[in-house]
Parts: sequence; structure tokens; C-alpha cells
Amino acid sequence: FPSITPMRTLSLILLAFACVARAAHPLSGCSAGTAVQNTNVLSDQGSCGYGLPSSASWTTASVAVVSEDFYGNGQRCGQCFEIVGPKGTTIVTIVSYCPKTSDERCNNPNKAHFSLSPEAFNQVANATTDFLINDLGYRQVSCPVSGDVSVAFPNTPNAGYLPILPFNVRIAVSTVEVKGSSWSSYEMATRDTNSGRFTWNKRTSNQLSGSFSLRLTANTGEKLVTVVSSYSSTHNSDKQFSDVPEVTADCRLGVASPVIFNSAVASPLGDNWVYDYSFLLISKIIDPTDNSLKATMGGNGAVQFTRSGGFDPVYWTSLTFTAKASINGYDKLRVYLGTDTSKAISVGPLTAEYATYTVSFAEFSGVQSSVVIQNNDPATVDVWFNYAALIRNTDVPADNAPLPTTGLVTYTTTANPPGTIGNSQNNPIDGSDSENSGAASTTATVAVALLVVFACLM
Repeated sequence: FPSITPMRTLSLILLAFACVARAAHPLSGCSAGTAVQNTNVLSDQGSCGYGLPSSASWTTASVAVVSEDFYGNGQRCGQCFEIVGPKGTTIVTIVSYCPKTSDERCNNPNKAHFSLSPEAFNQVANATTDFLINDLGYRQVSCPVSGDVSVAFPNTPNAGYLPILPFNVRIAVSTVEVKGSSWSSYEMATRDTNSGRFTWNKRTSNQLSGSFSLRLTANTGEKLVTVVSSYSSTHNSDKQFSDVPEVTADCRLGVASPVIFNSAVASPLGDNWVYDYSFLLISKIIDPTDNSLKATMGGNGAVQFTRSGGFDPVYWTSLTFTAKASINGYDKLRVYLGTDTSKAISVGPLTAEYATYTVSFAEFSGVQSSVVIQNNDPATVDVWFNYAALIRNTDVPADNAPLPTTGLVTYTTTANPPGTIGNSQNNPIDGSDSENSGAASTTATVAVALLVVFACLM
């Protein structure tokens, strides 16, 4: 991932991200994406600019990288997402992006792809079996951070140059504006390329002298104004962005590709489905005569159609498949999901000609890893499959629309844009706004660090 110079304030940033006290509130509906585990998330400094994760607290944090189209040139930096996998849910913070050129999944504008830290991945999936979560559920949530928004000023700022890095934010920051103590209006800082950092450069006769104001606008449209006494140290705003009205619907896995196998197409195996054998399946081949899957099943042999990352039966009423057998009238096949043979359902009898069979999923619940069709008999039988698919449960809607790649500052959960926290837009900075001296700012920063430490220990 693109790198950035480590900062003096890294230890405070790491502590702030590591400590979570508030509950996360959903900011959007549930969407469907993909995810993999990526240990590089913890060994790279990340494009957002939060620094190299060098402390023990950070290396166990749930952080993530998101595909370039959904990264929004850094607009997702510091944004939190609830991630839903076959094993459970977790919350991750975006710290970087994967370029379109790095992976085909990172170059899909219609489906967000996440690279999760091992900490995050192990909370939502089994790293030994789920190398890829094909039907990840995700939604934006407010970050469950502790304390107030803080701002770092890395890379030696001066009166005409001010690099600005907001962090410990409940909602990701969209824009940053700067206003000197003697200026008549705010000036917009420019977001650094693909970063969570912003930079103000002197463009007029205005320059920084003494205290100044920052106006941060969150992706929800809410504004936060804070007075900074000095850019020589990390600033604590004493304020935090508000939570927005909560989306109450649960988020679950996305809808899997329904077609498991289809001999009518050149590549018969369905999107992201794989077939495997278990027990005493003697052989499996694609029959060249009709492109079907021919399985020679020994006693208790089985064909197993597996989807990495699992699938949720709540979206499906049943399995349908078309098959024939080498033994006419064969009635020893059974179907079950995952490893739960206690709910296996008998199928048949199969004949020497293709026929369609349907198996209900009514008895199965929870995320499943595979569909298993097993020969429940000691005898060996040949079975040909030329079609297998899941039948959609239309009573269960699925919100699978991806996050927009444009218009990232708009959330449908707020009817009206939130107001401004702190000074209003037209209020000039006077002595009452600038009570904090440089020493006081340093003391406040140390106090925040200590409070975060104490919160982590409790």
C-alpha cells in the first residue's frame, strides 16, 4: 500500500484507536462485498496516514483496507464498518486501500472488497477454511471510539504550511477548513492524494500567527469547530461528532450466487462455488458427452459443493438439481448442509434418465459452508448432475446494493444535515476562544492520552 512518513503523535493515535467505549451505530443499510485476510494491514503504514502500527495494542486492532473505488480518494479514512461473516460480526476501521491493479477483486466498481487484519478476519470467519468470504455483509457504522476528536500536525508545519490529520473520529472527516485569528473567513484545506490527511498552504496574504480555528465536516454533513492554540503539538478538540439516527435492521451475509452447477455453459461450476469429494467418492469427472458432472460414489461417498465464506439458508427455500443414476430406481441418495447429517433428507428414486429433484431447507438454519449429496448405501453408484441451484426465498429481502463511489457525504438516515458543534461559521476568534496557551494544549494532549490509557485498563 502507499506509504507515508511516521508521525510524532503515533503513540496517541494508536491508543485512541485501540480503546473503544461507545457502541457503534449503523449509518447505512447492509451491502454485500468480499473479504480476505491480509497480514500486510499490520506491517504497512497505510495510505490514510495513521502511521506504522508498532505497538502491541494496535497490532491486535480490527483494521481494514478497502478497494480503491470505494475508498473515495481517502474519504473513507477513519470510517468504521460492521463486517458480517460466517462466524460472526466485528467492527473495522479503514486505514488504507488496495489499488485496482493489485487484484481483480480490488478492481470491481460494483462490489466492495475488504482486506481484513487477522484480528478482524478471525472474528468473522475461520482463517483455516475460509480463505475468501464471497458474500460478506457490511454496513457503515459510527466508530465506537473513546474521547474526543483529535488533530495531529505532522511534517513540521509553519505559518504558511499546515498539514492536518484528524483522528479518533466517530464519523469520517470529509473536509477541513482553516481560519487564522485575524482572518475574515475560512480557507479550505486540500485532501492529500488517497489520504486521511489535509494540507493548508498559504494562497493569499493570510498566514498563521498564534491561535487558529479548524472546521471539520463529517461525511454526515455535521461540522465541528475547534480552536487550536498551537500547531506544535497534537490538539484535543474537546468535541466529538454526533451519532445519527440508527438503522435497526440486522446485517447478515450477502446473497450467494444461486447457480451451483450448470452443464449448459462452457464453465459449468457456478460463480465462486467449488465441488469436492468426501468419504469414499471414487472419482469425479466432467463427462464430455454432455458436460455433466459424473460422480462415481463408493459406499457413503458424497459430492460436496462448497462456498468459501459460507452461505445463509435464510435467503433460500430449497435446493433443486437435475440428475440420473447408473442404477434405475436408485433411492439411497440424501442431501444435507454442512456437516449436520442428522437433518439429511432422502432423495429419489433416481432413474436412468435425467429428472429434477427438490430438497427443502426448512430444517436448516445458520450460515452453512456446503451442500452435500451423499450415497447412503454400501454399494457403488454412478450419478450424473447436469444442473444444481438454490431457489430464492422471495419473502426475505436482501439489501445488496454496494456503497456509492460518488456522493460519499450523503446518508439517507438523516432527514436534515446536522448543525455545527462549537463556534458558528461567522464567529471571529477572539480572546475568549483562545484561552488555551501552548502549554495548556500540551497538557490537554497528555491528559487525553492518560484518560485513554485508563479507559483501556478498565
